[in-house]
Amino acid sequence: MEGAEHEHANRRVFYDFTISPPKSVSIAALVGDDRRIVEAHERAVTMALEQLQSFASTRVRKGGQCTDRTTGNIVAATFRHDTSRALDPHLHTHCIVFNATYDAVEGRWKALQNHDMLVAQKFIENVYYHELARSLQEFGYEVGSRNVGDFQIKGISKELRDLFSKRHRQIDEKTRDLLARQPEKADGNIAAIREHIAHKERDRKIPEIGLSRLQAHWDGQMTLEQRKSLRNLIHAQPTSRADAQMVAGRAVAWAEEHLFDRRSVVNEHELWRHALGYARGQNITLNGRTGQTGP
Repeated sequence: MEGAEHEHANRRVFYDFTISPPKSVSIAALVGDDRRIVEAHERAVTMALEQLQSFASTRVRKGGQCTDRTTGNIVAATFRHDTSRALDPHLHTHCIVFNATYDAVEGRWKALQNHDMLVAQKFIENVYYHELARSLQEFGYEVGSRNVGDFQIKGISKELRDLFSKRHRQIDEKTRDLLARQPEKADGNIAAIREHIAHKERDRKIPEIGLSRLQAHWDGQMTLEQRKSLRNLIHAQPTSRADAQMVAGRAVAWAEEHLFDRRSVVNEHELWRHALGYARGQNITLNGRTGQTGP
């Protein structure tokens, strides 16, 4: 999940939170033409946004106060896209969150304070990953590397993922070129440099192309063996899962041990982030607002 601010005439108009699945999911959904995955992606995005808005707040500057007040509401629009600028399969949704939130205490709309939303981005990302992985397993896909960062669908090789990651390679090459020209930046934030390149040095958008033409384009890039593996993948058998209550208990216990081993106070969304990573894809759900907790 990536967040970016957009301003007009020095006024912040909206924030763009972009949510996307791992590359193998885009391949199964778009190249493999499994529309169930696209629908599952949209449901998972909705659940992630519901959690994101619980962190919305606004500034309070009345009566000598200088604090933030949680509002728990946002105004947002979503726009789904299926390709990268290099025409690779790239399922992703831009969540446009407008710079406005309703302050029920003051009874009026005010500017959105997004600090807590940005801090909780990794938690929101894990909500999305968990819900998506859960649907994938219901469809019969096997999910690997569940609790380490993102995940991949088993059976989709690294070679196939690399084949459809041309935009990623373009950013890699431009990053290497920049660091070769300005080696003093090598000790800086490489992720921030890559993000800057992705946004500022992107190719001109290609006019809309129908999915059927794109699928023919993608099909022509694959070997016969890769096409066959993708067809077999779609007909996988449903994956069995453990008892939800048992998994949830183990996940929370693992997260508490993992976090409180090094810290005495932890934001509750951090606890749920790690618990969801541990139980990714299992039949458990997250309800309620997050806050702060202790051991």
